[in-house]
Amino acid sequence: ETILKNLYNVLNNTKQLLFFTDKGKQLVDGNGVKKVCSVIENTHMYGEYKLRKAINEDLLTYYRWANDESVRRVSFSHEKIDLESHQSWFHEKLNNPDSLLYVLEKSGQPVGQIRFDVEENIAHIGYLIDSNYRGLGLGKQLIELGIRQFIRDSSRKVTFQAAVKLENIASHQIFRKTGFDEVVPKTNKQSKNQAATIYQRSCFQPASSGV
Repeated sequence: ETILKNLYNVLNNTKQLLFFTDKGKQLVDGNGVKKVCSVIENTHMYGEYKLRKAINEDLLTYYRWANDESVRRVSFSHEKIDLESHQSWFHEKLNNPDSLLYVLEKSGQPVGQIRFDVEENIAHIGYLIDSNYRGLGLGKQLIELGIRQFIRDSSRKVTFQAAVKLENIASHQIFRKTGFDEVVPKTNKQSKNQAATIYQRSCFQPASSGV
């Protein structure tokens, strides 16, 4: 009864109500629901999807992904890739200590890949999601998992960087959501002098909580 009476007095006292409202804002940021949903979503996604290192047996899967029409359209080279060239590229990357290739799996089924090509203190990122699994928010999860795995597997302190073609709207949104900032670097070999936005994130920079 006492609690109800005090509550009634506060609710009918505008000055007191505003005072407690301001105090409450100082203690919380108002994003509790969003943060809880994010934790639930990430727990579900991370538990269902797993990342592993690429192996020789992934060659044809990578080849199929690389020649997907939508992938070629947002790549800096639109030409189809022949199998012989792909084999040479794939084996060179697997055996190159400056390249780390990871495959995202769901129940043992490859659903995407992410690659880090390290040059000096820059780790250039390339990634893709299988066409059957797009639109599920996996791009953000793949980049976050990939960066975490890179940090575990490599002792290098690098800056992560990605070149995104202007028309690749989905990737622009994904890199912004994962804490990357737009930068104007002196050079970027990924873009091959084509119109692109360069995104960058330090090795220990946390992801953005934006949605």
